[in-house]
Amino acid sequence: MRRLFSRRPSPAMLVALLALFVALGGSSYAVSQMPNNSVGSNQLKNNAVTTQKIRNGAVTSSKVRNGSLVSADFKAGQLPGARNVRVVTNPPLLPGGGLPDGVPNPVATCPQGRVAIGGGGLVGGDSDAVPPDPPPDATWYLWRSHPVVQAGGGPPTAWTVSASDTGDPGSPQPAIAYVVCAAR
Repeated sequence: MRRLFSRRPSPAMLVALLALFVALGGSSYAVSQMPNNSVGSNQLKNNAVTTQKIRNGAVTSSKVRNGSLVSADFKAGQLPGARNVRVVTNPPLLPGGGLPDGVPNPVATCPQGRVAIGGGGLVGGDSDAVPPDPPPDATWYLWRSHPVVQAGGGPPTAWTVSASDTGDPGSPQPAIAYVVCAAR
């Protein structure tokens, strides 16, 4: 064993050690001198970046390009949904939940602090009303259904519909508008 350490290294061993030190030193130099934003998706292997490798707080919404994420990028329950959803009709539903008499060109409006996220309408009304509404027939149709934007702009807060009768052109028919409202 003593003989191994008493010999001088061969020239080949010295060249190999020198090459090893240069290789190790060169890669650490390259990492320390690498410019910002020089590594992109083309330089990364698939699955090279994982949750465990990202420092907590390193990725924020300001660093994610708008429109680059889709719902498949999130686990169930991670995407915020509409809160306190409520459906409002005009005219209001009857106490037993039945349909009210329709009115011409109704507008259903969300309560204060809520916005319209959808809506629609139907033609006619409750045929059990007194006096009874005529039941809708094949000549009645909704010809307008859209959200109503606030006067000063901003998100819609109401929904409007209009119905007519092709059998008697130009005669407005009773309709019921509904709006789906959510908390802001």
